[in-house]
Formats: sequence, C-alpha cells, structure tokens
Amino acid sequence: VLVDPDSGYIIDPASEERTEAGYILIKGDLRPIVAANTLQMVCLGLSRTSAFFEYPALVFVMISKMRATTAFLATTPFSMFMFEELHDLHVYCGTTIVYGGIIHTIAHLLRWADQGNMFHLLFTDRSGISGAFIIASCILICFPMMFWKTIRFELRKFTHYLFYIFVIALCFHAPASAVPNGGFAPYVFSILLLWTMLDSLYVYIYMTEKIETTVFNVLPTGIQLTMDVSDRFRKSGEQGGYCYVCFPWIDKNQWHAFSLFENPVNPRQRQIFMQKTGDWTTAVHESLTRNTNRPIWVQGPFPSPYSNSIEYDNQLLVASGIGITPALSVIRRAHQEGARRPNLVWMVRDPHMLEFFMQESYLESGRGWTLVYYTGKQPFVANENMENQNSNICVIHGRPELESVIPAIIQGIETGKGLPEQHGPSKKQQAVVELAEELVRLEMKSGELSSQEKIAHLTRHARKLGFLFTDLVSALEDVLVDEHRHRSNLVVDDGNACMGAIDEEAATVATTASSQDASVCRIYRQDSILKQLPSTASRLSSRDLMKGSKKKNKYAPPTEKDLTTGLLKKRTDPLFTPWESQEGSSEFVKQMPEIEKERWGILYCGGAKILESKLAHIAEDLDLDFHTESFAW
Repeated sequence: VLVDPDSGYIIDPASEERTEAGYILIKGDLRPIVAANTLQMVCLGLSRTSAFFEYPALVFVMISKMRATTAFLATTPFSMFMFEELHDLHVYCGTTIVYGGIIHTIAHLLRWADQGNMFHLLFTDRSGISGAFIIASCILICFPMMFWKTIRFELRKFTHYLFYIFVIALCFHAPASAVPNGGFAPYVFSILLLWTMLDSLYVYIYMTEKIETTVFNVLPTGIQLTMDVSDRFRKSGEQGGYCYVCFPWIDKNQWHAFSLFENPVNPRQRQIFMQKTGDWTTAVHESLTRNTNRPIWVQGPFPSPYSNSIEYDNQLLVASGIGITPALSVIRRAHQEGARRPNLVWMVRDPHMLEFFMQESYLESGRGWTLVYYTGKQPFVANENMENQNSNICVIHGRPELESVIPAIIQGIETGKGLPEQHGPSKKQQAVVELAEELVRLEMKSGELSSQEKIAHLTRHARKLGFLFTDLVSALEDVLVDEHRHRSNLVVDDGNACMGAIDEEAATVATTASSQDASVCRIYRQDSILKQLPSTASRLSSRDLMKGSKKKNKYAPPTEKDLTTGLLKKRTDPLFTPWESQEGSSEFVKQMPEIEKERWGILYCGGAKILESKLAHIAEDLDLDFHTESFAW
C-alpha cells in the first residue's frame, strides 16, 4: 500500500487522476482503497478489521455443514479436537459474518461517498459489484433465520442456497495480488466451494438409501417409523445420531432431520419418531391415515452432540418432549453393554407419546434411574403391562426440581444408597416370581398333575416369559438362599399345614390351613416338584409363596407391583427417592473429587431454551460437563 510520506494518507503518488477516481495501482491491479483524509482512514481501518475478523468465520461456517466430512472426522482422533455443537458453531459464524459484513460494507460506502466515487465504484469496480452480491445474499440467508421467523421454515431454509452466490462473489472480491489483504480469497474460497459441492454430492449418492419396506405406527400426535437399513447405515449409526428423511409423495425437495434409535426388538432396524408439529409433519401424518407401503429416502446417519455420552460412565440424560429420541440410543447401548448408567429425566405432556414409549419398553435401562415427569393436562393411566415391563420407571405428575433431582441421583449412585437396580425388580426377577407363583398353583392341583407334567408346564410358562426354564431355576435358587437367610426362624411341619413364626400376620395366615397352605406345604415334601430343583428350594417360606400384594406408589402412578414377598426386592429401607429433595446432595456433589466428577456428564435434548439455560447453570454450579442437542440441524 502506498502511503504519502507527508500526510500519511493512502494515495497513488504516480497518478493524481487515479487517486481522484479512488484507485491505487498495486502489482498491476487497480484497487479502490484510497484514503485521502482522516475520515477515510478510519473507514478503511474499520473495513479491513471487520474483514480479517470474518475470515475464520467464513471458513468454519462452511466446514460445520460438510456432513460427510464431519461424519468421517468423528471416527478419527481429530474428533478429540473438534467443536462438539457444530450447529451452534454454524450459527455463531453466520451471525459474525452478517454483522461483520454490514460494518465492512458501510465503512467502504462512507469512504467512497466522501470521495464522491460511491456509485462509480459500486457499479463498475469488481470489488464493488461482488461486494453488493455478497452483502445482499448474506442478509437474505441470515436475517430470515435471525429475525423473520414468521416466514415458513422451508422458505427460510431455501434461502440458504444463496450460499453459492455468496461464495462465488467472495472468490472475485479481491485480486490474488492483494496478499495479505484478501489476496488469498480466490484460492481459499474456491477450494472451500469445491469441497462443499463434493461433500454434498457424496452424501446424496453414497449416504442416501431408498427404504422400500417401511412400517408406520400412527399415533394421534405423531408417527413412529421403523425401517430396515443397510449394514453401512447400521454400523455408522451405532451411537444413534440423526438422519434426513424425504417422503417423495409429500414433497420430493424437502428433507427433514430426525434422531435415530435402534429397534429394541430387531437390532437390524432403525426407528425415528415424528411429532406432528409443522406443515410438513402434519401432511405426512394425514397421508398415513390409510396404510401405505410406498418407499421413502433417508440420508445419513450423522453424529450428534449426544454421541458424547460414551465419554461418561454415568450419564444424566435430560429430555423434553420429542427430545427423548436421541436418549433412547444411549439407553439401548448401555443396556446392551451393562457397564454405563444412563439416568433419564424426561418431561413430557403428550400422553400418547408417553404411553407408546412405555409400552414398547424403550425406557428400560436396568442400571439407571428413569424419571418421567408427566406435565400434560389429559389424565395418564398406565396399564399393568407397562408397569410390569418397566420396573425401573417412575412416573411423576408435575415438573421436576432439577436443582435437587440431578445431585440426588449422583449422590445416591456414588454412595450406593440409591442404586436404580434396588428400586424395583428386573424382568428376569419378575419372571422368577411369576414362575414361583405358577408353581404354587400347580401344587394346588397336585392330585391332577404328575411331576413331569408340572415340569413341562413350568418350562412352557418360562418360555412365554421370554426365558429358558433352566436359567430361571438358577436365579430362583439364588433368591431362595437369600430369602432363607432372612427367614431363618421359619418352622415347617411335616404334615399338611405350615406354620410360619415370622410375625403375627404370617402365623394367622398359616393357622387357617387353607387349601393354598396345604399346597405350599406339599412343595416341601419328598415327592414335591421343588425337589427336582436345587435343594435350597425346600427352604422357601410359606408366607413368601402364599401372599402377594400390590401397593400404590404415590410417586409413580399408576400402581407398581410391590413384591412384599421379599423374594426379590432388595432391602433398601428407607426407599431412596431421587425425585424428592435429598438433604446435602448438592454439597456432596460439589465436594466430590475431580476424578469422580469427570465420570459424570449432563446431556440435554429439546427445544426449551429456558430449561437449557437452567441445566447449563446447574452443570456450572456442580462443575459437570454439559452437552446440548436442540434439533437445529
């Protein structure tokens, strides 16, 4: 840049005519960067500063949306250094570009106007013409997403295709000779444009699949889609992630993103859940009022912020509404591995969605707390099948006090006083109980069935419960040994009546010598079916097999099967309830060693910004990692 040694202004000393026209000849190129007074120097300084501030944002705003590239990098060691919330990065960069671009443009126009060259340079110079295309396309891309949200989303998203005009104009905005003042733009932005186009082409050709057989489960407020996917898709989406879906019979040009989760019944299948919210999802819902086998197209899968869950041994998964879907993959994977503890706190007001996910056992985690806060106005009543299938699920009416719930869960698990598996029986434990109850019923028919017939019946009953009879026998032996230790004062008579001296209630029941009492006593005789089980089975308490009850849990409506028999229920007295305030839990977490805190992570998915801010504050207060996924892909 040529500087007048006397005034310090930027002019072309070789040609006063060029200076008057606003140009300086540098390395064979005419550049409109004359600054002949203090105002023009300030404006030139603002335009250059804003441009240099924009350059990193211009690079990352493109890279953050290269889906094939970022999906590949997520599988490499580079993922350790990548920005996790790529969409947040994209939004930040876009905001930086539009505001920086406005400052850059105004500064140039003020300088040119002060010279009297504004219209001449704006409409005849390469920098002026390209700059007009750049700022116009930038505003049309960014402002609808930032301020004009009443416009249909599809239209706002469509304006993003102006990105190609934006980048092409950038390539011509400054000559290559202008290094370091923008001279690299033609090379850098040409490469990024070509890279973006190749990335999009790769996704469209190699990461897009036609799903010919799709199963739709239509609910009043949404749709569950089950699809068979290729081995490539399945292996790439083991961590869940998201995909784009196109229904050609709705609109061939619209692709919408949804979280993926594995079908718990068939691991080869992937599922998504669409909630009926916008125009497109409503159109899909209405089109499926009749059964259809028409194919759909899916693109993906792509990693999401929820993929960070594998970085933690103990996961606190907080979700609101349809935000439950990415958490399902985390729960399913943890359930298969049996090592991590996925603790779910789900706020939902749609009873149909809640009923669907409970019925299908999607929420069964085994080693983690599953707290469902139902906030809907319509009454929600779960049936007995839901209750039995989801033994670790607590349904609470109302909103959670996350400031107390989150530290309470952590304290309960870290101290061992509130382990989720102690709250209720697992499916296998329930099966053992049902098998024991079935055994009592068979013994009541001892004169009608032989021992071999009883064994055959128990084998079939175990198979109906989803287990092999031999597997349940082994589990039954373990619990019988444990029960015998707790009921060591049992007295068994060799006759046809049993007397349990455990407590007044047991004694009263035993002295009635009912037909059920007699059947239980026959279990202990030498010719009993139990003698064909391990020998410890003969120590079974009469009270344990005679009596069962259901107890309402005010914290988990509807009723949960309360195994007061003591056969299986862990003895956690008093019962740990993380949904209630636990005194000192916050201080406990704050005082945990750093190495223990690193094993915990909070992940949120949903569209509630207030809730997201609250969780971020809680994570900061407790010094825990926090990740968020907002479906804003």
